[in-house]
Amino acid sequence: MYKNVIGLKIAALLLTIISISLLGLALVAPLEEAEAANSGFVKRAGNQLTLNGQPFRFAGVNIHWLGLDENIDGIDYPSNFRVNDAMLTAKEMGVTVIRSHTLAASTGCSKCIMPTLGVYNETALSKVDYAIKRAGELGLRLVLPLTDNYYYYHGGKHNFTDWRGRGEEAFYTDPIVIADFKAYINHMLNRVNTLTGLAYKDDSTIMAWETGNELISPEGWTQTIADYIKSLDSQHLVIDGKYWLNRGTLGMNSVDIHSDHLYPMDVNRLVNDATDTRNANKVFIVGEYDWLNQKGGASLNEFLSNVENNAVAGAFFWFLLSHRDTSGFVPQTDGFGLQYPGQNSDLRYRAQVLRTHAFKMRNKAVPTHDTPPAPVILKAEAGNIINWRGSAGAEKYSIERSIAGANGPWTIICDRCTDDFNGFWADNGRPGGNLWYRMRAYNLDSVAGAYSSVYALNTNTVISPPVTPPPVTPPPVTNPPAPVPPAPLVLTNLVDELSDWSKVYSHSPDLSFDSSNSGFFENDQIRLRRNNTASQEVVWKQTGLTSFEAVGFFWPGEGVSHLSFFTSADGNNWTAVNPTISGGGGDWKKYSYTLSNLTNVTFVKLRWANGGGQFWNPQVSRVTLTSKV
Repeated sequence: MYKNVIGLKIAALLLTIISISLLGLALVAPLEEAEAANSGFVKRAGNQLTLNGQPFRFAGVNIHWLGLDENIDGIDYPSNFRVNDAMLTAKEMGVTVIRSHTLAASTGCSKCIMPTLGVYNETALSKVDYAIKRAGELGLRLVLPLTDNYYYYHGGKHNFTDWRGRGEEAFYTDPIVIADFKAYINHMLNRVNTLTGLAYKDDSTIMAWETGNELISPEGWTQTIADYIKSLDSQHLVIDGKYWLNRGTLGMNSVDIHSDHLYPMDVNRLVNDATDTRNANKVFIVGEYDWLNQKGGASLNEFLSNVENNAVAGAFFWFLLSHRDTSGFVPQTDGFGLQYPGQNSDLRYRAQVLRTHAFKMRNKAVPTHDTPPAPVILKAEAGNIINWRGSAGAEKYSIERSIAGANGPWTIICDRCTDDFNGFWADNGRPGGNLWYRMRAYNLDSVAGAYSSVYALNTNTVISPPVTPPPVTPPPVTNPPAPVPPAPLVLTNLVDELSDWSKVYSHSPDLSFDSSNSGFFENDQIRLRRNNTASQEVVWKQTGLTSFEAVGFFWPGEGVSHLSFFTSADGNNWTAVNPTISGGGGDWKKYSYTLSNLTNVTFVKLRWANGGGQFWNPQVSRVTLTSKV
């Protein structure tokens, strides 16, 4: 069986290389990828993981959206480019294991794996097939949660009880609901990947199945589900997917790995968790952690040092974003996403701390940075603007122009002068007539990757580059200097966690911060609330706002009276606006309010709309302001 599995993987990889070559697409180090293709299952030997008989420790990342995403234009499948881009970025960072919710926890929506009870969506599953195949080719392993505690866009445990007309607590107790969940697990584990020919339960790319994401599950249920997974799949590891370390499951033979999610990065809790798990002869991992210190806690360096020195098998930071299919990066959603290599000095520093940690976990010296793949010029037309699709690991880009033809000679018009946080560049020195452009990316070591295909301006025709690009011809010394392009627009995100007034422009006097009962608010330690039932409001100011998002929690003991929103250009004249509202799940009902495509907006006002009930309901958890400046 083992030889057949490896043979199928090699055959699938060769077919992939041939098909991509026929399409004329650039391969990214195909020899290295072939050598990196996964072989052997990650196993547990007591309190450590092993791979092919050797200890296996890892640095991981959460990329929850690989099967289904809501970051750009509603809920949709990410393109193969975005999946590949994220995985190549993970490899550049030294990551060897990815935790991805939507590759298995995907129920109750039209584009989910199981839109309705017992009905499976082949389109969604084909996206999972691709992600698993690509991860295997790149030598990456996957951890796949099987459901979710919350009312997220990709569904969760509530779908199984909703379908049966039960209360959500029945997910853990009702035999019919449990049987439905088992049937879903059975379908996922026995799914045969259409691209590799392997059943998921036979694919070593998957490191572990997780019973769920941040569940609040009783021990008996965990035993039932873990036993069932093992009865179908004896080759993969099982993770107890409870939100915090469940010491009551440490003795279960069918549970291999135990985890905790650390918001903030609490070193004492980490050490206690790791010690108790190790003493029970089981494996401990950190499923998520706040690498940005948004919730306080230990410094990132201190936390990761304790991960390295306390026999923690691995830790997954939350989370990684990819380049967009068009230009720039997929925008932030919750303020925790990394757009590698980072938009400012703090993020760039933290990203390299994560990278250093990744190689320490593998007992390897930190290598030079990976060479970025070729970018793709998308257009170079109206307004002198050049747009491109980005390259994994790129720090800067150079752009070259020819007035003679697709074979040059070439003039450098942008010498590492732009990046993906700009997303475009203006060729303000553009002459008339036919023009040709090409560009390439540079990594953090200032090493250039391959050239893009040539973009012909007047014909909108993409011309494949020659095998050996001609040398670059610098502009003659006698030429006058090219006009200095105007500063490009930069997307800026401001995240206000509402733990103080530092990012608020103005507010009503009868508002205060509530730090009680954080467990009801997805562990958010501090939220904003009223001190009485009178209408209260708070205002944020940021020039050039393009979008605004707020998160509110509503006490389930009262009906929901949604928050109201207003926008203004000058802070005096206000316009009532209707946000897009999503969510509605959790202990306290969580809703996200989004204002998109804002123009001529500098101020946003949030107002409590309910005039009665409890004064502490609702509470505002976080706001995110995105602007172009």
